[in-house]
Amino acid sequence: MDNSRKNLNIRERMFKRIFIAGDRYRSFASSVSSLCRFVVTATLSLFLLGVIFYLGFGSTPENLGGLRSAFRIMFAVIFLAKYIPGLLRFKKGKGPASLLRVIVFIFSLGVFLSNFGLISFGKVLRVIFSGDIPVVIAIVLIGISEVSGLLRMISSVKIPPALIFSASFLLIIFIGTGLLMMPRSHSGHLSWLDSLFTSVSAVCVTGLVVVDTATAFTTLGKIIILCLIQIGGLGIMTFTGFFSFIFGSFYLTNF
Repeated sequence: MDNSRKNLNIRERMFKRIFIAGDRYRSFASSVSSLCRFVVTATLSLFLLGVIFYLGFGSTPENLGGLRSAFRIMFAVIFLAKYIPGLLRFKKGKGPASLLRVIVFIFSLGVFLSNFGLISFGKVLRVIFSGDIPVVIAIVLIGISEVSGLLRMISSVKIPPALIFSASFLLIIFIGTGLLMMPRSHSGHLSWLDSLFTSVSAVCVTGLVVVDTATAFTTLGKIIILCLIQIGGLGIMTFTGFFSFIFGSFYLTNF
């Protein structure tokens, strides 16, 4: 009896230590996931600002070269912060979103290994994975996969849907106004009021103009106006709902 009780106490202590260790590991993994999520969001924001500067503002070749190097560093940070939590908390996914997740991971892994000299690919794969364009594409794909997590975070806040809808339109209008005021978006004779009116007209799809679109805006400016029209015409909620549906399990799988 004494031996059986002693063995039982040993097993109980072992199970207790295992449960405690499991709780500590889950707490650690949750903390790492939260930190990595913040790092990914902050780095993606910096990348977006870098793209805006690269497209909308003139710069010297030295600055542009430094910006390309910064993109590579940002990609390395985003890649590691994106997939480290997945190694700590592996979860199986099902459906189309799981397949897209695997495709994005394989492509991003190939870009990471190729651009940082960890693996030397053949000529064909080197064209696919090496260079500035694959780095930018990989960052964009990872950024799109983060849309579902952003939507989940927004949905957790108790905000009236009508306020979210109207605030989204205002945000897009102000962003469009700023993008149209970039030096490489217009011909040099555009006021803030005219830019605001053009952005409102494009997002609300009214067709009203105060300047000649053909001459007042460059090709970049016309592309921005076209994007604003598409966002306003198809609806902001349509875009967000689409990305949320396609990449819905990204957040659950990785975090």
